[in-house]
Amino acid sequence: MPAKTPAELPDKWCTVHTTQRRPRHAARQRILDHNNVLIRAVENSQTETIRKFCAFVMNDSLPLRCSVRAAYVKAAEESQEKILETFLQNAREYVDVRDLIRENYPLRLVNVQLALKYGLDLSDPEPIMTAMEADDIEVPRLLLSKGANPEHRKEIGTPVAYFAAKRLWYNQVGGETCNVFLEELCDMEFTASSDRRRDHREVWARLARQQNDSMRLLINRGLDVNSVVHSDSLLAWAACRSNAEMVELLLQRGATVDTLNDDGMTPLAQMFENRGFGLVRSPFFISFKLLVEAGACINSFGDSPSTPLCASVRCESRELFNYLLDSLRSGANFAKNDTAQKQFKTSGEYMQAALDDGGQDGDTPLMVAARHGSYNFADGLLELGADPCGRGRSGLRPLHIAKDDEGRDALSHANNERWFVRLVRVERVKRVAAANQAKSRFAA
Repeated sequence: MPAKTPAELPDKWCTVHTTQRRPRHAARQRILDHNNVLIRAVENSQTETIRKFCAFVMNDSLPLRCSVRAAYVKAAEESQEKILETFLQNAREYVDVRDLIRENYPLRLVNVQLALKYGLDLSDPEPIMTAMEADDIEVPRLLLSKGANPEHRKEIGTPVAYFAAKRLWYNQVGGETCNVFLEELCDMEFTASSDRRRDHREVWARLARQQNDSMRLLINRGLDVNSVVHSDSLLAWAACRSNAEMVELLLQRGATVDTLNDDGMTPLAQMFENRGFGLVRSPFFISFKLLVEAGACINSFGDSPSTPLCASVRCESRELFNYLLDSLRSGANFAKNDTAQKQFKTSGEYMQAALDDGGQDGDTPLMVAARHGSYNFADGLLELGADPCGRGRSGLRPLHIAKDDEGRDALSHANNERWFVRLVRVERVKRVAAANQAKSRFAA
């Protein structure tokens, strides 16, 4: 069969399929032509060309408006101030002011200034979150000074301040802006501890370094060491996290050691309330000693539910217990405790109150020892002068507690406080002898 000449072939623009495709092809070609014109105008900084084109587009179709936005984004990427202002003045309805920030990386200050000039909505979290990635600290500072909310969070819940803390921006910000991230800085651990992709100890160590470095920079720039964070003092925040380095720094800078929070508790009381049975950990004990040596009140103070002595007995921490007794016996804590000196005339009165006071829970240290059968602790309290007849807030005595607590053989048969004191010491001797005998058998 002979081949057909080109003249004999059907016109490709005349088939049914191509008849439908032809307008779409023409529209795409027109968009490309307009895009090329606008992009070249942006690249060559031809402001007048862009202005005329925007005036032409206002009465044209949607595809041409898309061309305007594409060229506008190109100008935003390159931070061409005059070109951007031309778009915003002549085609404001068809460009998004947020693209000035969204499409510019690293974010430049000129884009932010233009966005604010042309009505950037600061209630939107996107601008301030994007500003956290800028190389220039002036970018987030400008947004914050104009009213951006520092508590904005991304959808995953990461706060703005977390990014600022990671970049250690506090030493550059200063002033009021220096403090707006403080609460979020103290909450950093809850964000970083959820990161399961890396070893938890490594994440925790990295976080602690960031927190300490950021907090130290804040303090060096004049942050009030008695600032309140989530109703707690900074000292309480550091103490409850066993952050001995920060506790020492805050105390050196003059932090008030017995500041009460909204619940009426001191930093020392909050440590025992929050740490539970983790009292024997070394970081906790170091922070605890720093507070006591600085004059923290060992006696019940404010609305604290318990006292340090009660907590040490309840948790059977001999190290803490003996340290507290030594501090009371020597009078070193009383000498530095302004709160105690206002309430008590001598260190002896202060020590007696600490031995016989049980806080808001009502149980005295001796009652706690009787309840748990802790004869070593009870004997130490009695030797120092704890009152075996003293009643707690419930009206009970240590003897009543011992009798009501089943399984405490010797104490349950005591008839009065004199017998109670004697049996405490007898039981202590028995237990020490039994422990020594067990050790000798094991050694043999």
